[in-house]
This record gives sequence, C-alpha cells and structure tokens, in this order.
Amino acid sequence: MTTTITEMSAWELLQQKLTASTNPDALMLTTTEAAAYLNVTKNSLAVMRYRKKGPDFVQIGKGTIRYPKKALDKWIENSTVHTTGGDK
Repeated sequence: MTTTITEMSAWELLQQKLTASTNPDALMLTTTEAAAYLNVTKNSLAVMRYRKKGPDFVQIGKGTIRYPKKALDKWIENSTVHTTGGDK
C-alpha cells in the first residue's frame, strides 16, 4: 500500500494527539483520524457505516461523525481472527 502525504500527515497528527492526551482511550477521533488509526480509507469507513458493519461511531447533527477510540480498539479486538496453529 502506498501512503500519500495526506495520509501520513493524518497519521502523524493522530500520533501527536494520542501522545499529548492524558487519557487517549477517551478521545473522539474524526473520520480521517479513525481511518489512519485503522489503516483504511475514509471511504471504507463510510461504507462500513452504511452497512452497519464497522466500529461504533457517534453522529453529531447531520454530517459530523466521531469515533470513540475505545470503540475502534474494541472493533479491532472483535475482528481479530485467532488461529489455533492447526495441522500442516
């Protein structure tokens, strides 16, 4: 995957925000920040919202979406596929 300057900037800004916060788990992330955190596109998040398949989010008014960081972490944990190592 090629990282654009815009995506890298969003990731760097998010890292600064997480580092500066006294309680990073309580942060509410923008769609751009959430996409950077999950390493997906903003469009992918929009499709997940539409299909009700992605992480929980908060809708403020008609167009403002925020993702609680705790919800992103929970979604990652619930989406993790645990392998047993099975027979080869």
